[in-house]
Amino acid sequence: MRVRTSEADRRMPACCRGRKRGGRGRRNIRILCCLLSAVLLAGCAGGETGGTAGAGNGAAGSGAAQSETAPQLSGDAGSGAAGTAGEQQAEETSSAETEPAAIPDEAKELLADSGIFYGSAERCRMSAEQAEAFAETVRTEAERLRQNHERVVSMDPEVMDGLTPVSGAALIDTGDGLPVLFCAGGSVRADTAGGGSREWERVSSWSIWQYMDGKAELYQRGREDMFGCVTDACPTFYRDYLMITQYWNADDYDRTVYPYEDGMIAEESSAGVHLLRNEDEEIFVVDGEQKDEEACRAWTARWDVDPLASFTLENGSQKGEFAGLTDAETFVQALTDYAAAAGRTE
Repeated sequence: MRVRTSEADRRMPACCRGRKRGGRGRRNIRILCCLLSAVLLAGCAGGETGGTAGAGNGAAGSGAAQSETAPQLSGDAGSGAAGTAGEQQAEETSSAETEPAAIPDEAKELLADSGIFYGSAERCRMSAEQAEAFAETVRTEAERLRQNHERVVSMDPEVMDGLTPVSGAALIDTGDGLPVLFCAGGSVRADTAGGGSREWERVSSWSIWQYMDGKAELYQRGREDMFGCVTDACPTFYRDYLMITQYWNADDYDRTVYPYEDGMIAEESSAGVHLLRNEDEEIFVVDGEQKDEEACRAWTARWDVDPLASFTLENGSQKGEFAGLTDAETFVQALTDYAAAAGRTE
């Protein structure tokens, strides 16, 4: 789960301080374990790694870099190492345990037809377990929004008259065919309910989830007021990065870019812009340096291009929009079908 910064740190422009996300330690440990496993396995194979027999080149580091998980070993009897049948069998067993199962074509076709995945369905490596975990998360988030909606209806029925809760979700490929989950929703006018791109009023929510250690883990959630309305931050997903717009008050905001790295969303921002309006001046900070309004507009023109899915907020109001999503019920059914197909062995 993301570790929130202090109030003093949050008031500092994100583009100046280089925000970090929680969870780096766990991922670093996982990477270190993979590298250690690669070194040990490469040592067992006499320095030969990858799918080709590297005749005496000792390229253990090269083999680890070429493999997305623990490298497969080639039992080349001519190398004089790993020459026994018992050693070769142990290597094959180790490889089978660490290599992810191939996703059946049927599952990939279902994913492509569903329209819930932003990326190449052919390259998708989402396991059945990940799909099931994400499906359950979407159910939970939709129920959470529904409960918030009902609570606010009981508090202010006249204002909520004609509104109904609608939730949606999307999968975004963050590299190597590994998706993150984006959930968003809000109370919308009954005649416009149905997911997808919808304008919301009063009650709203959004959350971003990643799959780690066999479960869906929260990356970030929009902060909500006592009425269940998101008040400050808005995420927008693009092909290669996530942008989060943070509103501090009616005239003050910053936008930060978090690139995708190794199938995850980076914990540190790679670019950012900050606008501060005082009574007598406007201050623009672009990628950590004070600039003018033209530079700020140029930054936005560069980064705000072809959004995939988003949650927006009309600053200073209880209205906004969520776009690029599939309604929760349809999304969960599509993931359930995918999980069933992905779990089958060919």
